[in-house]
Amino acid sequence: MLLPAVFSIFAADKNQFQEKTFCMTAFLFFALLLAIAVYAFFKFRYELHMLQLNSYRNERFLRWLKENYGSADRGLEFIFLVIGLLVTFLFPPVGMTLTALFLFFLTWRFYNRKYKKALVFTDRAKRIFGVSLLLFFALAGLWLSVPHVTEQLWIADDVLGEKLILRHYKLPLLFVLLILSPLVILLANTLLKPYEKYNHNWYIDDAKKMLVAASNLRVIGITGSYGKTSTKHFLQSILAQKFNVLMTPGSFNTPMGVVRTVREQLKPFHEIFIAEMGAKQNGDIKEICDIARPEIGILTAVGTAHLETFKTVDNIRKTKFELIDSLPQTGFAVLNADYEIIEKQTVDKPKAYYGVRHANADFSVENVKLSARGSQFDIHKNGKLFGTFETKLLGEHNLSNLAAAVAVADYLGVSVRQMQVGIKKLQPVQHRLSIRRIGSGITVLDDAFNSNEVGAKMAVEVLGQMEGKRKIIVTPGMVELGERTEEINRNFGRQIAKNADLAVIVNAVNADAISAGLADENFPETQIFRAKDFAEATAWLSSRMQAGDVILYENDLPDSYK
Repeated sequence: MLLPAVFSIFAADKNQFQEKTFCMTAFLFFALLLAIAVYAFFKFRYELHMLQLNSYRNERFLRWLKENYGSADRGLEFIFLVIGLLVTFLFPPVGMTLTALFLFFLTWRFYNRKYKKALVFTDRAKRIFGVSLLLFFALAGLWLSVPHVTEQLWIADDVLGEKLILRHYKLPLLFVLLILSPLVILLANTLLKPYEKYNHNWYIDDAKKMLVAASNLRVIGITGSYGKTSTKHFLQSILAQKFNVLMTPGSFNTPMGVVRTVREQLKPFHEIFIAEMGAKQNGDIKEICDIARPEIGILTAVGTAHLETFKTVDNIRKTKFELIDSLPQTGFAVLNADYEIIEKQTVDKPKAYYGVRHANADFSVENVKLSARGSQFDIHKNGKLFGTFETKLLGEHNLSNLAAAVAVADYLGVSVRQMQVGIKKLQPVQHRLSIRRIGSGITVLDDAFNSNEVGAKMAVEVLGQMEGKRKIIVTPGMVELGERTEEINRNFGRQIAKNADLAVIVNAVNADAISAGLADENFPETQIFRAKDFAEATAWLSSRMQAGDVILYENDLPDSYK
C-alpha cells in the first residue's frame, strides 16, 4: 500500500523534470521516510516508558501529560514541524532535507537521555509498543495513499523555473502524527485492555492456586507511605536466620509483581513469603491482599507520599489500612506508633506497636549511637530491655523499620541472638541512605531513591550529625505531593539550612520553594547552586569537593519524568 503511493507521488514530476532532479527528490523522499521511521521508534519508546512509569493507567498518563506537555522536546517538535512545512512549500528539496535533519537531531536527544528508572520491556510493554508502531505506520500509509487534496495547486519553483505539483508536503505532515504520539500510545493501550484483563486474571488465578497449595507457607504483607522496601529487606535478613524466606524483589509491589514472584520463584521449601504492597489509589492494597492472603501485616507509615493521586491523607490512611483490614482475626498487625494517625486507628486484631523513643510502643528504639561504622541501639519491649543491636545502617527511619522487623521476628519465634546476627549482616539498600567513601576522605550518603517528607528530614539530620568539614546536599526536592508540594519543599529547605553548609538544587521544579526555605533560615545565597540536571550538578560539584566533605544525594526521581 505504501510503495505504490510513494511512486505515484513522483509520477507527475518525472514527466516534467529531468531524470537527475527526479532521482534527487526521490532520494530525499526516502531519506526523510527513514528519518521518520527511526524517530517514530524512539518517540513511541519514550511514550511507552512514561506510560509504564504511570502504571499503564490512561488517566494517570493523561494527568502527567497535562503537566509535562510543554517540555523542551515537544516544543522543538512543533517548531521543527512549522519550519519544515514552510520550507517544503517554498522549496521541497531543502524542506525535506531540513525535516530529516531535525528528526535525526530529536532522535539523538532521545537516544542519549538517561533515566533513573529504565524502561522494562515486559511482555505487556512489547505488545503496547508493537501495536502503537503498527497504528502509526498504518495511519502513515493511509495518509500517503489518499489522493492529494491539492492536486491542482501549482506553485512556481524559483530554482528550476518549472511548475510542480506540491505533493512533498505530505511527508512533513507525518510529523503531526509523531506530535500526537501520546494519543497513539493511549489508543494502543486501550485496544489491548480486554486482552490484558484476560491475561491479568489468568495469571492471578494461577498464583492463587500455588499459594493455596503451599499449605505451610506464612505470608507477611508490608505497606506504608514510606519504608516498606527497607523493612522488607530487613525482615528477610532477620527471618532467614531461622526460615527459608522468599520476598518480592526490587520494587515489585503491584498485584502483578506479587503474582510474578509467586509463579516464578515460589518453591515447596519456602516457609515465609514477604510481599511488599504499594498503592496509587484506593483498593490497590486490597487487590494484592486478595491474591496473597497475608497472615501478618506491617504498616510502616501514613504520610504525604502520592498525595497528588490520593488527594487527602485520610484517603491514604484508608488505603494503607486495607492490609490490616484484610488480615484474619487470628492474624497479627505490626503498626508504627510514631504516626498519630496510625496509633489512633482502632484495630480489633492481635497487634504490636513500634516506634523510636516512644513510651507507649510495645517495641521502642532507645539509646541510639552513631559512628563511622553505623549505628548501635537498644530495643525495649514493653518498657524492658529486649536486646542491643549493631548495624551498618544510618538514620532513625532505618532503626524504626528494624523495630518493625524485630516485632514480627519475635512473634514468629526468632531468638534475640538470631536477630542480632541478621541485623549485623544487613547492608544498606542501594540509594537508601547508604554510605561510602570516595577520593581522599570524602563521605557520600546516597539516599537518592524516591524521597519523601519524613525520610528526607531524617537523611538531612543524619548529614548534620556526621563528622566532616563541609556538609553538602544535592537534591531536586520532593514530587507527587499535590497542593502541598511548595509547602513541603519549603520546609525541606529550612531543614537543609540547619544541617548543611552547601546546597545544590537540581531541576527547576522545586528550586524556588527550597530556596525560599533556605532564605527563611538566612542560608547564604553564595552557598546555593542551581543545576538544570544531575549531570550539571555532578560536574559543578566534582571541581569543588574537598577532603573531609560529607555529601548527601537526596532524591533524583524527577529525572525519570523529563
